[in-house]
Amino acid sequence: MTLTNITDIQPFISQERALTFINQYQKCNPENTVDQEYSMQKAYQLYMWNIQMSGALLEVLAWYEVVLRNSIMKVISYKFYPYGIFNNRFILSLNDTTAQIFIDAVNSVHPTEKYILKWDEKGRMSAPNIQNASEGRVIAELGFGFWENLLSKKYNKGMWEPHFRRAFPNMTNSSDVEIVYSITQDIRKIRNRVCHHEPIFKLNGNNILANIEKVLNYIDPVLVDTMMKIERISSLEIERINKAL
Repeated sequence: MTLTNITDIQPFISQERALTFINQYQKCNPENTVDQEYSMQKAYQLYMWNIQMSGALLEVLAWYEVVLRNSIMKVISYKFYPYGIFNNRFILSLNDTTAQIFIDAVNSVHPTEKYILKWDEKGRMSAPNIQNASEGRVIAELGFGFWENLLSKKYNKGMWEPHFRRAFPNMTNSSDVEIVYSITQDIRKIRNRVCHHEPIFKLNGNNILANIEKVLNYIDPVLVDTMMKIERISSLEIERINKAL
């Protein structure tokens, strides 16, 4: 977008939102603040760059989420054979909040019957016997936070210490699951910022890409090669430097 047409969008952006980008540009380029019109134009260029980077990040983040949840499912399907995520042992291994999230996901795609969790007087949870539900539809309904939670320390003994290589064949130690958990926490927060159209110009796209690459390498280096062929993040970071945004 050129300096001659960037002002076309100005009437459609709230002053408060625009000010965020104006302040950022002026902070990074104090020598250009004398020319207010030029400074304003560059600020709106930064705004448009922010939109482009958000789209580029979302492409890679979607790839990360799908690959990660499918890798986690390999462990669940093996450990809780034959019913996988519908095995009551799996449901009972979840904390109360996560178990309720799971049941809500089942109910959202299973209109003929509604399942509920029950707790006895000692606070012990009992799980329903889920039948005739589509595993694929339930998996798709579960949010990123659900899969993130399954990487937490609570599941080290039961899932990750004995079975981590089923999800991450190139991982050398089960303790590295903590690295995946930490990166996944950051990725979820970034995705939330992107999806809510928040400013992300303070994030380093190349660092995000490197963290995603680290996790995908645990699974299969081919995934990294595929991601690097489609990603636009690194070129947008170069563009930001070249345009002094």
